[in-house]
Amino acid sequence: MAELMLKGVLHWHIEQGMEGGYFGFYDDAYREPNTTRFACKTCGFYWDKLKETRQQMLARALKLKRAPCKHSFELVSPENWSYEGLHMLMQGDYLTIFAKDDPSYVTWKGKIALKEYGPVVYHDGIFHAYYNQIGVDREVWKQWFIDQLPAVLQRG
Repeated sequence: MAELMLKGVLHWHIEQGMEGGYFGFYDDAYREPNTTRFACKTCGFYWDKLKETRQQMLARALKLKRAPCKHSFELVSPENWSYEGLHMLMQGDYLTIFAKDDPSYVTWKGKIALKEYGPVVYHDGIFHAYYNQIGVDREVWKQWFIDQLPAVLQRG
C-alpha cells in the first residue's frame, strides 16, 4: 500500500506560551475560504457570523462599551485553517518544497533530518527554532516556512 502524500503549505507554527516555534506543514484539505469571521477596521472588534447574529454582535458591542464605533467590518483572513490540518515535521518525514511563484519548480526535497541547537533566540520579532534541517542554511529554511511555500509531505 502506498503511503499517504499530503499536499499543502509549509507553516511556521507559534502560539502564545510556546518556547520557540515549530516547522509545520498545513494540509490543503483543511483550508477553506473565510466567509464568516470579521474584525472592525476601526476598533478591531471581532465577529463570527456562525456564532452570533448581527443583532447579538451589536448587543455584545454595546455591553462592552464599543457602541460609538460604526463598525466597518472586513474579513480577518482570506482562509480558515483548523488544527486537524496542522502537522509538525518529524525526523524521517519526506518533504518536497516548491517555489511560491512557480509551483512546478522544486526548491528542495529530501528526508527531514533536524539538528538541535542551543536555547531559543528571540530576534526581529520572531522566535528562532532551536533546530534546523541538516544541509540547509538556517535562515533560508526558516524563511520558507514563514513564506508558506507550497509543499508535499509524506510521513516517514
